[in-house]
Amino acid sequence: MLTEYILFGRICYDERFHQYIYRHKGDWMSKTVRLIDIANKAGVAPATVSHVLRGTGKNVRISAATKKRVLEISRQLNYTPNLAARQLIENSSKMIGVLIDPRPTEENAVRLAEISNYARSRGYHLMILHETPDPKRIRECLSEFTGRGVEGLICVHHVYPKNPSLVAEIISDNFSNVVFLDKPASDGQSYVSVDYERVGELAVDYLFSKGYENIGLVLPELVWYASPKIRDGYIHAMQRAGRSINSANKHIWISNKDVYSDLTHIDRNTIDKLIEEFIIPNNIQAIITRDDHWAAQLINCLKLRGINVPNDIAVVGCGNWYISRYVQPALTSFDLQLQKVSQTAVDMLIEKLKGTTKLKTQKSIMIEPKLIIRESA
Repeated sequence: MLTEYILFGRICYDERFHQYIYRHKGDWMSKTVRLIDIANKAGVAPATVSHVLRGTGKNVRISAATKKRVLEISRQLNYTPNLAARQLIENSSKMIGVLIDPRPTEENAVRLAEISNYARSRGYHLMILHETPDPKRIRECLSEFTGRGVEGLICVHHVYPKNPSLVAEIISDNFSNVVFLDKPASDGQSYVSVDYERVGELAVDYLFSKGYENIGLVLPELVWYASPKIRDGYIHAMQRAGRSINSANKHIWISNKDVYSDLTHIDRNTIDKLIEEFIIPNNIQAIITRDDHWAAQLINCLKLRGINVPNDIAVVGCGNWYISRYVQPALTSFDLQLQKVSQTAVDMLIEKLKGTTKLKTQKSIMIEPKLIIRESA
């Protein structure tokens, strides 16, 4: 009898396909790999496998060679932990909540992916909710987290310009185990952050080392978290080098455009104004920008005016996004180390939940950005 299958969205009637599926069903329907299966193949006790894969049994002696063998066999067998069973044993949901602003930025995408992948590697899974700076919405999210058994929370966005402490205060009143990405406006909470001040400092130091003297800073705004800190780092480095910052904004240019919805969108008129009113009259030799997309658009507009990068002016971006590698010339930029930031936040939260290490009480960890040198500077 012919059997009906749905294949690639189409219904297929094919006796040969039916026979093929029957012969190869073991490829798709293999039995679940258990700890005892790994133990038998590795020639060790199941308890040893459990200690290796779960990172427990600190007082149990397991050789490096045995650990390596167990991990390799678990990979070969495609072992996946049974989270439901582990939750019953450990009386834990193994659920982490992530509260994030809904803006579809590259930074959000990278941080969310890194948090998800790393949390899973540590035996946790995520519940992700979007929030806006509205008390009712925030409380709804926290209520849903609690109802779903979320044990700890990573808050990705919380410092909004009009009410910078609102989100953090509501969360802290409702959740005891919380780690924020970037420093909250109110003191006392645990957080992991890129050291954005070092972006400004390291950029200035690098450009001075390459012989550039008149260095300008371009920012889209001064209301969000990173821009004021980059500005502060830039000012500190300039003053340390004996350069005064001109009060008439001959060194710092701020767009003041509304960048809430899309930091990366820069219209041509804005860049033309930047070149005509800031770069040319002030004889700027090198520019530091807040974002790679601004830097890429600036390079394009400078080219149209016959201004060569980097011979006539150097350009440094921030973010090390994909565009930095494909604009011509390729863009010198700061990698914000978002993988390290995200993984550190997960580690900090898990240790808070376990209450076993110094990270339980550690309040802040700053991650230094890394300068990626390419042709634009």
